[in-house]
Amino acid sequence: MKKLLLLLIIGLAAVTDGAATEQSLNTLIGLPLFSGKNTWDYTQFARRIRLPLSGSGEKYSCFYSKNIVGAPAREIHVSTDADSGKITLITIYFANRGDDRNAKAEIKDAKKTISGKINAMLGKSRRSSPDFSPIRTKMDVWQCRYARFCLEVDKSEFVMLHIQPLASPGPARSIAKRDFSENLKKNDFGDVYIPNVPMVDQGSKGYCVPATFSRVLLYYGVNVDMHHLAQRADSDPKNGTSIGKINQGIKSIRRKYGLDTARFSDLSIKNIAQHIDKGHPIIWCMYSTRELAELYDFSKKNRPESPDPQSWERTLKRISIPRRTYGEHVCLIIGYNHETDEIAVSNSWGRRHIPPRWIPVKAARKVSQNLMLVIRP
Repeated sequence: MKKLLLLLIIGLAAVTDGAATEQSLNTLIGLPLFSGKNTWDYTQFARRIRLPLSGSGEKYSCFYSKNIVGAPAREIHVSTDADSGKITLITIYFANRGDDRNAKAEIKDAKKTISGKINAMLGKSRRSSPDFSPIRTKMDVWQCRYARFCLEVDKSEFVMLHIQPLASPGPARSIAKRDFSENLKKNDFGDVYIPNVPMVDQGSKGYCVPATFSRVLLYYGVNVDMHHLAQRADSDPKNGTSIGKINQGIKSIRRKYGLDTARFSDLSIKNIAQHIDKGHPIIWCMYSTRELAELYDFSKKNRPESPDPQSWERTLKRISIPRRTYGEHVCLIIGYNHETDEIAVSNSWGRRHIPPRWIPVKAARKVSQNLMLVIRP
């Protein structure tokens, strides 16, 4: 009897799997994701779906405003393997507390729609904890011959659909043994900076803290997104996130991956350089002001035209911004220039902020909250 039941289950699974084709899955999703041997090749994928994906490192993303699996989507994120360039995970974000005023109702509706449509094609899901994130949570999982689909739901926070190739990307590279100083880029102008910190775009949400922490963890190869971090730190989409809460919230993750934290308050080239030279980005608590935004734009436009560092330093001496203590914000310091006394800043504001924004230290001190945090191996 048990043998007969097992054969029946296998037979039903085969029928369900056989009902799904690449074309039918693409129709279900609403995007041409599957394409034979090119499905998980990132370059081919990006050409195929024709979306404005952008990013750096091994993380690419874009906002999205159409239905996917019948539910209104918000964002699409794609993770790739550093060595092969192959896609390791696609995550589609739907309703979430950061974007939706009536989040609980939207989350409930999205879950019902997505699970119903996938159930209809692939059969009933099973509950499992996939291993693509250090935050292990139970998800509804479906699997066919082409991919694994994982629906992750927190009824108060978010709905995410993860699409994963069946082939394992292999063991993660050890963080402790890696030399992150190899990531540094230097030029004849005296710039020293980290060019490949992944971008996480916080969008209109007040999630600068979880987005920035997520960027650092992704840089070290720890696949954690800002929604999970916002959940752990009890982030408020309008009022932001406590640095202390989020650092405590990732304590188990830091311990698992051998990551330590260091704090300092004096914003100087000397203090910045000792971390950047090791390839470690710095989380900077500061104030985002109109005058600082104007300085970003001024430097972006005029700095490349300066003939040498000395000329640019003389230009910067004539520039000043007022001290401000409003517009609390968190971003990354990813570089410095000894000769011009500048730091390189990167905000979690999308593709335009992937290249570093250079500002003089004297201006940075005017908007600093005097707290810098470094997560490091």
